[in-house]
Amino acid sequence: MKNNLRLACLVTVSLIGLSGCHVNPADLHATNVTDSVIAGKLHSFAQSTTRPQHELPATIFYVGAHPDDIELFMGIQVLQDFVQQPNAKKVFIVTTAGDAGLGVGNGDSDRPYWISRRLGHERAVLFMVSMTGINAPSLKIDTQLVGKRQLERRTFGPNIVMYDLNLPDGGKQGTGFALTGHQSLTNLMNGSAAFIEAIDRSNRYTLEELQATLGDIVSIESKGASWVRLNLSEDRDFWNPGDHPDHISTSLLLQQVAHPAEPVCFQQIRFATYANTTKEQNVTNDELMVHAATWGAINIGRAEGHQRTTWGAAHNAWLGKIYPTATTSSGTACVP
Repeated sequence: MKNNLRLACLVTVSLIGLSGCHVNPADLHATNVTDSVIAGKLHSFAQSTTRPQHELPATIFYVGAHPDDIELFMGIQVLQDFVQQPNAKKVFIVTTAGDAGLGVGNGDSDRPYWISRRLGHERAVLFMVSMTGINAPSLKIDTQLVGKRQLERRTFGPNIVMYDLNLPDGGKQGTGFALTGHQSLTNLMNGSAAFIEAIDRSNRYTLEELQATLGDIVSIESKGASWVRLNLSEDRDFWNPGDHPDHISTSLLLQQVAHPAEPVCFQQIRFATYANTTKEQNVTNDELMVHAATWGAINIGRAEGHQRTTWGAAHNAWLGKIYPTATTSSGTACVP
């Protein structure tokens, strides 16, 4: 009975975004079970688009290591947030350029590979904006002072914000690539590298400086919010085996620095990534179609940047699947 109650609570949280459920983290993080307690839940867009008044104003953060991680592994949650919580500010943070070791190079194209990846991410976000029924806004590019650094802040209208730190892709081994000096988030976090520099040389960070910058982004963009949600990839191998080192490092970095002050209601949700390959589709067919369309928008951006698409069995295996592994809430402002 106790486990059934936990499951019901978690399903409710994952479906409606915020709720009054309070789940013991020890239950979520148990190591004596073989399957996620979230397994089997079903998502649905068929819910009210009017959110409780106590949930506004709100800021929702989506954090990924590469320019397609958010769409592939938590995309259904993002789409639900756009439809169900249209007035919430939505902030996308991508830590690496996903450059595959090319740095600012073109590969075998006539345009930079990393730019095509950013274009794909932007096209997907724009598509999700259009899903709310409004006319797609123009992209605006400004700079935001974050600590002592000027970061590029890209926006679609007043409530959609994108930060791309453009750090070097660390590769599937986490050791980086020769063309980018074997820089990686893994090397920075394990102490084998003293700093990491964006491939476009826009900024350079020690570990402490990168932590401070990410923490400052959360603070700046959530200022004045009544509740804040942070969506991350799952860093624990037990729940998300065989994950990319960049995914793990990015998740850990944000977990260490994202602590909005009281009385903000702060929720954190983590999602499985590569481990979803062999899992079953757990969304409705309508959601699968929209998820596939979002993935198509990413590939249109890649093609627009004169690069090959990644539409194919390897990536398409992640469509129609969303598996949260942990949901935690804190703050006196969290109310039913």
